[in-house]
Amino acid sequence: MHKHFPGVLVAVALLGLSACGPKGDFEKAINAEIGVPMCLAYTNMEKIQFPIRAEISTQDMAVYEALQKDGDITVAEAFGQGFASSYEINVTSKGKAAGVWSKEGFCYGRKQVNEIVRYQEKDGAAQVEYTYRIIDAPAWAKAGLDIEGLKEPASATAALAKYSDGWKFVAGM
Repeated sequence: MHKHFPGVLVAVALLGLSACGPKGDFEKAINAEIGVPMCLAYTNMEKIQFPIRAEISTQDMAVYEALQKDGDITVAEAFGQGFASSYEINVTSKGKAAGVWSKEGFCYGRKQVNEIVRYQEKDGAAQVEYTYRIIDAPAWAKAGLDIEGLKEPASATAALAKYSDGWKFVAGM
């Protein structure tokens, strides 16, 4: 009976090491790149005082609409000089209490690797297919935004390079 015990220990040790192999290293390198907060920000962030006037892209409008729907900000069209329209944005008392505005801007989460799907490694380079989710999303973002990775995992790819101190993110989609 004692003869099988060392074999079980070796199998358990090998199983534990496989979780720390290339997939774990790839996940760490990708998360270091994609794991930054996703925020709408402006130039001169330290000088921002509400209300502000800004031009809003179609893509960013979804974030403002979600914040407005939740009652955290007000957005009103404000015509300036010329033909370009801008918007006046103000944080409501509810938004101030909820902390929707920070030194990074209006933040709506960050990406995190969900799963390394597959990879190809050769000569110190790797192509990695993975899925990610958006984590740390505030309630207004979960309720009002429809962006990849927020409700279901989203697919992405990354090119990684191996350096003396580990794998580093080179490019991704």
